[in-house]
Amino acid sequence: MNLLFNEKIFKILKISICIGEINWSIVYDLPKEFDAVSGFNVSRFENRGNQTIFKNRLAYLNLGKVNQEEFRLIFEALLVETKNDIVALANLFVIFHSLSTNEDFNRHILLIYKAAIDTRCEKVYELLIDSLNREYYVNLNDPRLENVTSVENWLMAFHSAQYFHNNNDPVISSIRLIQDDTTLDVDYQYLIKMKPILRSIIKGWFNFNIVSDKDFLVSKITSSQCEASFISATLLNDTLPDVSPPKWLDNDIMEILFIKHWPEIGSYIFLFLYGIKYQNSNHAVHKKLKDGMRAMFPQVMNKSTHYAWQNSISFPLGLIAFYGWVRTYGHETIPNDVYDLMRIRLLDSLEKVTTETKKALADSNSDIFNSHSYGKEEYINTFPYILLLLMDCNENQVKQFKDIMFDVKPFFYGGFAATKHATNFTEFILMVLTSITQIEELDNTRIKKFQSLIKTVCDSVIIPYIHTSERHNEIWDPLATGEVFSFSITLAMFNIRLQKILNSEYKPAFNTFFEYINSVKIAKWPYERIEDLNGYYKFKNLQ
Repeated sequence: MNLLFNEKIFKILKISICIGEINWSIVYDLPKEFDAVSGFNVSRFENRGNQTIFKNRLAYLNLGKVNQEEFRLIFEALLVETKNDIVALANLFVIFHSLSTNEDFNRHILLIYKAAIDTRCEKVYELLIDSLNREYYVNLNDPRLENVTSVENWLMAFHSAQYFHNNNDPVISSIRLIQDDTTLDVDYQYLIKMKPILRSIIKGWFNFNIVSDKDFLVSKITSSQCEASFISATLLNDTLPDVSPPKWLDNDIMEILFIKHWPEIGSYIFLFLYGIKYQNSNHAVHKKLKDGMRAMFPQVMNKSTHYAWQNSISFPLGLIAFYGWVRTYGHETIPNDVYDLMRIRLLDSLEKVTTETKKALADSNSDIFNSHSYGKEEYINTFPYILLLLMDCNENQVKQFKDIMFDVKPFFYGGFAATKHATNFTEFILMVLTSITQIEELDNTRIKKFQSLIKTVCDSVIIPYIHTSERHNEIWDPLATGEVFSFSITLAMFNIRLQKILNSEYKPAFNTFFEYINSVKIAKWPYERIEDLNGYYKFKNLQ
């Protein structure tokens, strides 16, 4: 073996790592003579915009003409020489991270390194993570990955992390210091030292399983909403069917998430589990969360005499989730006075939509009612429940509904954003009213209330709504009714429902409604062109 050759390599590497600070570009910065005398092959890469892990440049160290035994001897010598310099040891780990060779040899070198520094593994890990917290994708400037505190923002951060992943990620290399590199388990005590962007790599791309001492976990999620949100997001993010619930997920943990943190976290999980579903939730982790929610949601509802939990039930998605619960577990699980409070919540939410005009009109693309989801089963099944709430309004609430509808009418005569706002509002109400065919039996009292609701809508918004709707091809052109897009789904559903009503027992209750339409419209609508609805009927979920 060429001892002089090894000594030169040793000296150059020692100088490079003993610089008093961690340098993730250490291989790139190796002096030119290193390439000449070492026999290594250094692959250097230039920065490419903001999508770069570090501001400084990166490089990989290939063994080249150096055999594995030679490198091992140099590496072990450096470990001995720098045993009292924790920063130098961290830089030596950076060199290991940048080593490009076969997996078996990498694991062998890692075991040598961990055995040599032994109890200082955690200290080196902390130095590496502290450095990564400052430098990792520092040029990205992505607000989704900064100041992440809510469940929704954590899930968004997990998703965002998938788009800037690097194959040789230093976060994962650092994790290998304090965990078995043959598993995808990571102890929660090590994650709390990471900024959101680093945690997002761990959970968003690699989907590590979080293990934890229960007492430690309880103390963190009890005292910190941010940590409780992170843990909740990791649970909701586990959507693979073969992922088992973590061992620490028990009733004690769920009680903290569902009850203690209900307004910020429990309500979001409730909406996620029982609201509109955009992904499969029929797997073990979500099933366990549902079991916990089933036991604790009644406790949440009864927790306060003022039912403060309802303030966190959003409109309309919170209503959809609430009735998703009702459909799953039955009306008997809901205290009677909750429905009265939900009615108040509904009317107040509708009133708020009309009063917060600046917010509604600021974005012409805003869709307060999430109308693009009208075709979702969860939304379709919620409409008749909302109708029942409205049909059970007391005298003051009937007046409130009437005032709301007349407040909407002037928006039809404004600009584009105002007209769109009024149209969205009216179509939501029409979806509710035309869902009557989903209700099997109605007594005379509710029928009369329903007719009163119909008259209010006709007296207020139906005329400008008809005029506005007839500007769309879906009304005039028979060929345009063959396909249903997200922007035309409401008109499609509305026409399908009108035709269904014409052939139902509830047709007499709609007499006033059809009289108004016929007196105003100047086109033959799709619900009147029976053959045109064949195109709509292939979308069975719209019926």
